[in-house]
Amino acid sequence: MAELCVSELLCFMSCKFSKIIGKQLKSIVFDFYTSEEISTAKEQLINIVDKLELSKWPRPARRNNSDNKSRLEVDDLYSMMTFIDENSLNAKVPVFVARNVDKLSSVKMEEGELRMLMNKLDKLDVTEKLSHLDKLSELNKLDELKKLSKLEELSRLDGLSKIMDKLISLDFSNLSKIDKLDAFNFEQ
Repeated sequence: MAELCVSELLCFMSCKFSKIIGKQLKSIVFDFYTSEEISTAKEQLINIVDKLELSKWPRPARRNNSDNKSRLEVDDLYSMMTFIDENSLNAKVPVFVARNVDKLSSVKMEEGELRMLMNKLDKLDVTEKLSHLDKLSELNKLDELKKLSKLEELSRLDGLSKIMDKLISLDFSNLSKIDKLDAFNFEQ
């Protein structure tokens, strides 16, 4: 069984990491959790990654007490989660769990899942438009073929009219019947 680590903040971040874009996830964590909870989660995650005994990893710096400390620590947490994800270390870190579900932030529909649904609908809309364009392209090709066949028919008719003009212009009065047939040339 996988090792468990109790941290509502890390549980929330790990569950929502691939579902919400980074900027929104960081904003939710910053707004919902206290600076103490953020600092504790950061220290927990640093200790977890340190235990993996990696030859090299971008270990975040300790932050001084400042107005911006919590926001920077949330950035650090997100960077560490990204490092874990990009280096396929998820199976090597504990499963983050919540002891108190009231300490799990709820994500508003318009901030997360709704955005993903809208993106999927946009993709479907683009696919549908491409399908319509393909159909229009096929119809245009059919129209082009019809125009070409009409042109060929017209050119054949034009050829026949030229032959008729030649026949009319010939003087057949002095020719015998056989000679008249020889003079009748169907080629131009």
